[in-house]
Amino acid sequence: MNKISKYLIIITLVIFSSNIFAQKEVDITQQLQAIAAGNYEKAKNDLERLTVKNPKDPSVLYLDALLTKDGKLAAAKYQGIFETYPKSKFADAALYKVYSFYYAQGLYRAAEGYLAQLKDQYPESKYLQIAELKTPQNEFAQFEKKDLTENSQIGNFTIQAGAFIDIKNAENLKKAFEEGGYSAKVIQKEVGGSTLNVIYVGKFKTEAEAKTELSQIKNNYNLVGRVVRM
Repeated sequence: MNKISKYLIIITLVIFSSNIFAQKEVDITQQLQAIAAGNYEKAKNDLERLTVKNPKDPSVLYLDALLTKDGKLAAAKYQGIFETYPKSKFADAALYKVYSFYYAQGLYRAAEGYLAQLKDQYPESKYLQIAELKTPQNEFAQFEKKDLTENSQIGNFTIQAGAFIDIKNAENLKKAFEEGGYSAKVIQKEVGGSTLNVIYVGKFKTEAEAKTELSQIKNNYNLVGRVVRM
């Protein structure tokens, strides 16, 4: 786990601990500490036990989302938490995680919508301070430009095919694309503690060519991607 991710876990732990007696939710302090220390097995084993006893507890659901490796699935779980349990201890953290996911995906308009929601519903949230420390959009765009314009003469567009928290899942999909005859690349994106491994596939001269290939990829790999300008 990188330093920024550890920092976010610690902040989550501090925020949670300060409110531990304020609400009747399952105490996941030990599990958060285990994750911060890199002991995922303990956290996973505890999650199984807690889920059996408290399957709908928002703190348990947050722990489940935190341990979900697929970025898109994790974002859906986080969204379910703040929408269903807006007053839970981890509602603002879950909302921030969804914002981070969309920002890392490059879906800035959607990301800003979630950030606005965080500011509106949780104006005292410490995650707003973390959001202010994120990579500015223009710097982030420069980062993408640096990584995606290698051999840019080959093409002007590429396909963003997926995003995963677990690098192994990203590498497996990358390998599947390469076995299918595509060129593919995994780029890590960090936003305020959330690290995603994003997969880019192919280089295309025109947007129309990229969109045509995207349709084929959707059919052949059963995934939803998007065309990205280099």
